[in-house]
Amino acid sequence: MGGNGEVAERKRPALAGKTPQEIFERRVKSVTPLRRPQTAEDIANLVAFLVSDQASNITGQAINVDGGAVMH
Repeated sequence: MGGNGEVAERKRPALAGKTPQEIFERRVKSVTPLRRPQTAEDIANLVAFLVSDQASNITGQAINVDGGAVMH
């Protein structure tokens, strides 16, 4: 048998030869309905809305910016 890398490749052949970014993107696509990671711009858009007059009646809320990964 080879080193630990060889054992890991046998246990998770779908991950063999993948970069951490490729593994992350694959996972995000599998668990997120929007099938993409959220960006700083996504967060900024929510913040901009919350500080606007359009959100003046929103109080005490937890708003997930997660592409639908958590749904209540």
